[in-house]
Amino acid sequence: MQNRRAFLKTAGAAAALSATCGKMTWASEYSPVWESSDKAAQFLKDIVAIDSLNANFEQTATRPEMWDEYYTRALEAGITATGVTTAQGINDFDTFARETSYNLRKIDADDRFMVVRKAGDIRRAHEEGKYGFFWNSQSAEILNNQPDIYMPVAKSMGLGTMGLAYNERQRAGDGNFVLNPGPISAYGKTVVDAMQRHGVLVDTSHASEPTALSTIEYAKQMRPDLPVIETHSSVHALYSGYPEGEIRLRTSSDERIQAVADTGGVVSLCMLPFIMISPQTELTRPQDVVDRIDYMRDLTSIDNVGLSSDDGFDWSKIYEFGKSNPEQFDDGGLSAAVNKLATTGIGEAAKIYAAIIDEMWLRGYSDEDVKKVMGGNFTRIFEQVWG
Repeated sequence: MQNRRAFLKTAGAAAALSATCGKMTWASEYSPVWESSDKAAQFLKDIVAIDSLNANFEQTATRPEMWDEYYTRALEAGITATGVTTAQGINDFDTFARETSYNLRKIDADDRFMVVRKAGDIRRAHEEGKYGFFWNSQSAEILNNQPDIYMPVAKSMGLGTMGLAYNERQRAGDGNFVLNPGPISAYGKTVVDAMQRHGVLVDTSHASEPTALSTIEYAKQMRPDLPVIETHSSVHALYSGYPEGEIRLRTSSDERIQAVADTGGVVSLCMLPFIMISPQTELTRPQDVVDRIDYMRDLTSIDNVGLSSDDGFDWSKIYEFGKSNPEQFDDGGLSAAVNKLATTGIGEAAKIYAAIIDEMWLRGYSDEDVKKVMGGNFTRIFEQVWG
C-alpha cells in the first residue's frame, strides 16, 4: 500500500501541474518516487550503484536545468555512475561528438561530476561522493565504416559500451525490429575486434536474436576472457504482448541470457514498463523488477544481473521522436501503441533503486547479492575490459 500511495501522490502532483499549465508533462521528474526504508536508502549510498544506460539526449531536455536536476537527484540518492546514450540508430561520429561534448561541458562546470574510464574511477567517484559518466552508442554507425580509426578516438572520449545495430538493419548486423534477421556481418566482426582491442564492452541489447547470438559466439571465440553485456534488455519469458514466436522490443530469450552469462557478462534489466512487462503497461514497480531478478538468478546466477533505467529527461520528446521517425520503430505497431500511451511510470534510478533493495531483502537476498545487482557485477566486468 505504501508503494501504491507513493505512486498516486506523484501522479496527483503531475495531474495538478497539468491542470495548471493546460497540458500534460512527461518529464522524468514526474515519474513515481517509490517509498523505501531508511535502511535501504542508506545502504544505497554506502555501495557502488550503477545505472548501466539512460537515454538523456540533449534534445530530450525541455529546460536547461534538467541536466543538473536529474543528475543531482541521482547523486543525492546514492547512484554512483551511469552510461549515457550519446548516439543511436544511424547517428554518425559527428552526432556522438556533439552529444558527448554537451555532457562534457556540463561535467567540466561542476566538480561533483566526472568521466569514468576505468573501474577504479567508479570506485573513486563513490569514495569522493561524486557522480560518474561513461558513454554508450546504441549502434556502430558512429565508426563511419572505419572502426580502426574512430574506435580509439571514441574510447578516449569516454565510450565504454557500444551496440552493433539499433532497431533497423545496419552495417554491423540486424536490429531487433528486422523481420527475417541474419547474423553479425563481416563488417560487424571487424567492429567487435576493434571494441575488444580498445577496451569497449560489446553490447547486444538492440540486436536481433540471430545477430546477438552470433555476436556473442564470435566475441567469445576471439577473446574468451572478455564478457559481453546487454545494457538495457528484459526477460522475454516474462513479457506479454508479442505475437507467438516473435522476439522484438529488446526482450531476450533464455538462450540469449544464458549466452551472455556464459561469457561472464551481465544482462541489465531495462526499467521501462513497456519493455519490461508489456506494451500496455504504464508503471514499473519494484516487485516487477525483482520478479525478473529472481528469474535470471534461477536461470543463470546473481552474478549476471544488472539494472538500467533507459530514462530520458522528458519523455514527451522521446514519444514525439518515435512518432516522427517511424522507420526506426517498424515493429508491427507495438512502438506506436507505446507512443500513444505515453506513460510516465518509468523507473528512474534515483527514485526506485532503494525500493528495489527493500524488495530484494524481503525475498531473502543477502547484502552481497544486492550489492552485485546494484553495481558490483558491472564494476567487476568494467575491471576486466576497461582495466
